[in-house]
Amino acid sequence: MRRLLFALVIVLALLLGAEITLTVLCQKGMVRALSRQYGLPGDLEASIGAFPFIVSLARNRLGELRLSWRGECRLATAGGEGGIPYRCTAYLYDVELSMSSLMRGSLRIDSLSRMQAHIELDAGEVTALLGMGAFSGALSTGCLETSREGILYQYEVKVSGMNELTFSPVDVSRSENGVASDNEPVVNGGGFRAALQSLPLDAKLKNASLQSEKLVLEASFPEWEGYLESSTVSLQSNHKIKL
Repeated sequence: MRRLLFALVIVLALLLGAEITLTVLCQKGMVRALSRQYGLPGDLEASIGAFPFIVSLARNRLGELRLSWRGECRLATAGGEGGIPYRCTAYLYDVELSMSSLMRGSLRIDSLSRMQAHIELDAGEVTALLGMGAFSGALSTGCLETSREGILYQYEVKVSGMNELTFSPVDVSRSENGVASDNEPVVNGGGFRAALQSLPLDAKLKNASLQSEKLVLEASFPEWEGYLESSTVSLQSNHKIKL
């Protein structure tokens, strides 16, 4: 009985070791392939959410693939443009791919069930580049607040046009001591606009929100969304994306 238990422990340990080794190798293969094809930064991280991975390897399908990296994009305004750091995180679900190609350093995606991605910017750096004043914080109303010359202003942030952000003043302004101001905030015609350029993977912005000191932009990647299973029947053809 003891020998049987000992043998079982050895087998489980070997399976666990193989599971970890294969997962790490595949994650490294994804990082190399993505960096080579899209020029993504060297700090790109890939995390596979599939257990047991050996079963996913046999099925050529991952339950979840998480990608994250940092980079710099351009923020263009009426007064010029400047670079601003970002952090991007993308989740790909039910990814059907060729594991054999992945082990050789190339990634082939056949289909996805859904995808979520967001790009994080530092809200203080955004307001500084736009000349909106110093970032004071994110409000429970979803607006951001800035301070200029002793007055606090509140702005609603929206995605408009082709990767353009609009900061529209709401009907509230007050002094830093909490006293309401009689004047509505009117700056640059009543708001600010900025276009985000050089986004990763030609991302398209869909929505904007504030989380603490971060401006979080929900994004889509057209090249990958073309492989969503819910799109069209033609996506089930032999066309594959090669990285």
